[in-house]
Amino acid sequence: MRQQIYDVLIFLIKGLWIGVCVGLVIALVNHFLTKDREKQRVRDDREHAAEIAKEIRKRDFIGFLKSWRSEIASFQMGHGNIAIDVLRTTYTPKLPLFHAAVAKIEGDFVDVATFQGLTNRVASLNPKELDNDKPRILALEAIDALLKFSEKP
Repeated sequence: MRQQIYDVLIFLIKGLWIGVCVGLVIALVNHFLTKDREKQRVRDDREHAAEIAKEIRKRDFIGFLKSWRSEIASFQMGHGNIAIDVLRTTYTPKLPLFHAAVAKIEGDFVDVATFQGLTNRVASLNPKELDNDKPRILALEAIDALLKFSEKP
C-alpha cells in the first residue's frame, strides 16, 4: 500500500514537473513571438506619430505665412514713405516669429536647399533698397513662392 502511494506521488510529481517545463517552454516561445510583434508595433506607432507631427508643423507654418501675408496685403498706407511703413508695421515685427517657424519645420522638407533659398528671400527685404509700394509687392511675392513650395505634398 505504501509503495502504491509512493508510486502515485512520484507519478504526480513527474506529471507536475513535465507540466511546468512545458508551460515554461510555451511561455518563452510566446514571449519571443510577441516581443518582436510589439517592437514592430512601437516602431510603426513612432513613425505614424512622426508623420502626424510633421503635418501639424507644416499646417502651422502655412497658417503663419497666410496670416502674415494677409497682414502685409491689407496694409493701409499712412503718411510718409510706404516702404518704411510696411517694413516697420507688418514685416519686421514678424521676422523673429518667422525665423522660429522656419527652424521648427526646416528639416521636414526633402529639398532643403530650395526651402532655405525661399526663406532667405522672404527674410531679406531691406528698407534702404526699397521705395514706394515695392516692399509690399516683393514681400507678398516672396511669401507666395514659399507658400507654393510649402503646400506641395
